[in-house]
Amino acid sequence: MIIKRSSYIFYSFILILYSCIEKEIPVTPYEIGDIDLHTVGIGSDYSQQVYYSLSSSEIIASNSKTDWCFSLQYHNDSVLMSLNSSRYMKIAKVGFDSKISIDEDDLDNLNWKIEPPQGGNIQNPYNYLQPNTLYIIDLGRNSAGDYLGYVRLFVPEWTVSSLEFELQLNSLDFQNSNVFNVSLDSEGSRSHFSAISNSVVFIEPESDLWDLWLTQYTEVLNGEIEYLVTGILTPTLSTEVYQTDYSNWDSLLLADWSSLPFSNSWNEIGYDWKYYDLETGSYTIDSEIMYCIRSTNGEYLLRILDFYDELGALGTFTFECIKR
Repeated sequence: MIIKRSSYIFYSFILILYSCIEKEIPVTPYEIGDIDLHTVGIGSDYSQQVYYSLSSSEIIASNSKTDWCFSLQYHNDSVLMSLNSSRYMKIAKVGFDSKISIDEDDLDNLNWKIEPPQGGNIQNPYNYLQPNTLYIIDLGRNSAGDYLGYVRLFVPEWTVSSLEFELQLNSLDFQNSNVFNVSLDSEGSRSHFSAISNSVVFIEPESDLWDLWLTQYTEVLNGEIEYLVTGILTPTLSTEVYQTDYSNWDSLLLADWSSLPFSNSWNEIGYDWKYYDLETGSYTIDSEIMYCIRSTNGEYLLRILDFYDELGALGTFTFECIKR
């Protein structure tokens, strides 16, 4: 649902007025659009993942969070593996022998990790895929809370910067085995895999078609506390975000953004624009937080207003946005 509000014509008028003062050089006013009000739901059980375009004000694609398990992405001459952390998935490096025996009694002793949802632009990302390394993946739980089990992942020897390689998925007891011939996109688009259906799945639309990914995901708090949250991620390589406060809304509409400290961390918007009030038993939105978003589709100012639908059910994001 999109509601148009009055345009910011008066900002352009003020800019022209001040630009025409004697000894000043007139400048062309920045053409500012209308404020749009967007409403996007992912389900009260947070079971959906939604790819949303700010430029077209529409959902480009959506999927159930059980549709895929991990993605692979060519990044910095390496392969970045991202787990579908909306299911609280975890991963552990075990060793360099694909035939190492692992049974359920051994699982508690593994060094389980959940990578922070920041993409590959953090120092020494844990999940750069390594050749000749056995990984055990905890597939987490579905929306009903049912446990989905474990899978073994192994990539035989290959050149780390190669875009084509073989990937092996096996059950813990080797009763189910699958081999995939992987061919990654050199531009960095993510390829998705399901260890449940044992298939390559088409999940993510082309990166220039969308800006925001609305989803549940696992955040790592204080570097060690793993917590399942719901928010907005920006995993496309071309999308950057700068967080500020609402008092800067008017000035940022006309300001030069080239010197702003934009971040390409996926979770720069994240989840903490809301907080849970124990007294009321409900979420409260911090509507004073504002985000400058820069992508291939343009520059936008965005402010989140609500996390409930009109019936009071959770999982519906309402935000206002204006294109610069």
